[in-house]
Amino acid sequence: MFYLPVQETVGNVFGFLAEFVDSANVTDDKNGMMKALVDSIYSNQSQDFKQIIEEVNRQRALITEQNTVKEPERVVDENYDLEEGTVLVFKTKKSYGYFECEALHDSFTVMKPSFMVGRSESADHVIPGNTAVSHIHAEIIKENDRYFLQDQYSTNGTSVNGEKVDPSERVEIFNGNVICFADVEYKFSVRWK
Repeated sequence: MFYLPVQETVGNVFGFLAEFVDSANVTDDKNGMMKALVDSIYSNQSQDFKQIIEEVNRQRALITEQNTVKEPERVVDENYDLEEGTVLVFKTKKSYGYFECEALHDSFTVMKPSFMVGRSESADHVIPGNTAVSHIHAEIIKENDRYFLQDQYSTNGTSVNGEKVDPSERVEIFNGNVICFADVEYKFSVRWK
């Protein structure tokens, strides 16, 4: 039950209502007791009092709406390259992985879910002129704008930022990572199209 600090003798309905509204905390009505009390008063009073209660309820709804925190509109620059660990929440463009090897003047993009790299013509990207690279050297996996790398049991291995990738595991790769297929170094970045 509500405890309302109302004087024992209330001169009129309007005085009671004013004290009721001032003393009741609208946001603390977790069990709906205030609503039940208002409904009880509403059902047992004259038409004038019912109109006053309706106005109080309308004002209460306006106050609640004004005090509701609204999410700010989020804007993301889609040309911005994501840093490691950053999660892009809103986007309209699709991502693609971009690999660039300055030494070989070679680059390639990954836009499909599974992308094979190696020296074989059957690979999605052929690393030219290097016998240290296996025929099918590594797989790049794209899942929901995240990129993973898995060595395909290559002879000379694959590394991310100097750490060798275990062929039995997928390793997530991020913007700016340096990927080595055997001894061929590519820089990885996420781009948007």
